Amino acid sequence: MACRTKQICRSQDNLAADVPKNNFTIGIIDDVSMTSLDFDWALSAEPEGTIMCKFWGLGSDGTVGANKTAIKIIGDHTDMYAQGYFSYDSKKSGGVTISDLRFGNKPIKSTYLVHMADYVACHNQAYLELYDMVKDLKPGGIFVLNTIWPKEEIEKHLPNYVKRVLAEKKAKFYTIDAYDIALNIGLGNRINMVMQAVFFALTKVIPIEDAVKYLKEGINKDYGKKGQKVLDMNYAAVDEGIKSFEAYEIPDEWLDLKAEEKQKGGRPAFIEDVLVASYARPGDTLSVDVTLRPWRREPIKKHFEIKQDYSIYDHYFV
Repeated sequence: MACRTKQICRSQDNLAADVPKNNFTIGIIDDVSMTSLDFDWALSAEPEGTIMCKFWGLGSDGTVGANKTAIKIIGDHTDMYAQGYFSYDSKKSGGVTISDLRFGNKPIKSTYLVHMADYVACHNQAYLELYDMVKDLKPGGIFVLNTIWPKEEIEKHLPNYVKRVLAEKKAKFYTIDAYDIALNIGLGNRINMVMQAVFFALTKVIPIEDAVKYLKEGINKDYGKKGQKVLDMNYAAVDEGIKSFEAYEIPDEWLDLKAEEKQKGGRPAFIEDVLVASYARPGDTLSVDVTLRPWRREPIKKHFEIKQDYSIYDHYFV
């Protein structure tokens, strides 16, 4: 587990205790010698008023570039401080990308990922079955889902775990079909301008009128040499993004839902308990016990590979 500020604070609390725990550990879940310190996941060390965001994008959909543009807009046109960190596979195109952004009126010195986000955006609906994106959402935060599902089918397709967590956190839930908008405009799978407009419209980091102005100025700078047609398509994406998202009212019944049990694929235990878990991105939370099991006794065949299955492509591009 990556060592987090919350764990550092917990170690200091332990040292100040009347009977401190000796030989403690942080940064791992030690379920063997039981030396780990418990800590408060809800603790946030950022300055008051800092807006924290997390974007889950698909490599080549423009999400990373759009978020870098957002940082430049806020940093250049306001007195706010901005910070961004972007993580993705070396084979970025077609893979998952994660953008952690912070904005605030005070200097930002947080050298760790966002874990209490005011805004979480899922730019690909296939991620709902692969990654736990809602765990990092702050109570009362905004969750945006880019999806091809019509509003009346959201409850049918959304995993129970996601529904329950959104209800528990009293989240503000919004949906948009950015792929449909981009395709109709002529941008293909480039949903970056649509989703960036949604971000500014919902977070209100800066007035939406100013955000639209700065986005379009950025479009002129980035695509001005590609002709008026390209400029007009991106202008249209911004205009559609600020008005095309829909609020989804979360019913109280979602609080009582139980998460579906995930079916294992008949693969060796090492594949299921370590590789699959790491691929789903909670690898930091693997316990010591899991890593100490005698995996070498099991032959692992070379052909086992975890592949990504994005249903959004099946719908639009196949």
